Amino acid sequence: MPSPIAIVADSTCDLPKDLVEKHRIQVVPEYVLWGTESYRDGVDLTAEQFYDRMGKDKGLPKTSQPSPGDFLKAYQTIREKTNAESVLCLTLSAELSGTYNSAVQAGEQADFPVRVIDVRNATMPLGFMALTAAEGRDGGLSMDDIEKEVRASLSKANIFFTVSSLEFLHRGGRIGGAQRLIGDTLKIRPILTVIEGKVAAKESVRTQKRAVQRMAELIDELGQGGQFRRLGVIHGGILEDAEALQKQLREKYNPPTMILNLASPAVGTHVGPGCIGIAYQLA
Repeated sequence: MPSPIAIVADSTCDLPKDLVEKHRIQVVPEYVLWGTESYRDGVDLTAEQFYDRMGKDKGLPKTSQPSPGDFLKAYQTIREKTNAESVLCLTLSAELSGTYNSAVQAGEQADFPVRVIDVRNATMPLGFMALTAAEGRDGGLSMDDIEKEVRASLSKANIFFTVSSLEFLHRGGRIGGAQRLIGDTLKIRPILTVIEGKVAAKESVRTQKRAVQRMAELIDELGQGGQFRRLGVIHGGILEDAEALQKQLREKYNPPTMILNLASPAVGTHVGPGCIGIAYQLA
């Protein structure tokens, strides 16, 4: 079905493939660099393959952002596929990656209108903004109105997550050395979130079980102020725990959209195996 606006997001959006296809979102893969090999996130290296290898490989991966050429190709592909007149691209926080800059540079090279929004977040909150944009497009909104809707939603969406070790965030430069040292020395489980586009520690607890309980409590506190438009559980290879958390959230809130997914290889590189988090978007 023709659409005047095409939606693009980078692969840290962590949306399941069926939702990406349903909402006609073009995903631009980040790169995962492992040893001498370079993999396109979710294309050459699936999340399942990534976590399986993380459990066996002593070498640790790194990430690299897509090039402007990667974004330009994606813009052209989705525009032709959907007969769109213009493109709206959403990326993870520029504080966390150079992805936003690549997307902007690609837009400057395009011979059709391209608008790029830094959502000041990452993983599922980025995915939620892509869904918000796609729903606005399908509802007949203009580019300006879709952008207003997305920007108004930024403060309503975030994520709480915990990691088994702060080593991965520290190695990737996403959290300070002092925080990493304290966390690993005391063997605490940090509850992390994103504030002003950066990963920040919200509080700490002693065990993963308590971390999951506390994240659910934080979601409950948010839920007192209104309904959830979307909820999501993201994890790093601990499906049983993630499914139990999803079941708990669904039974309590029954949001219109409820997502469960593995963290993508690009995200998993920085949070490590064993991570689990709850993403939300308030109505």
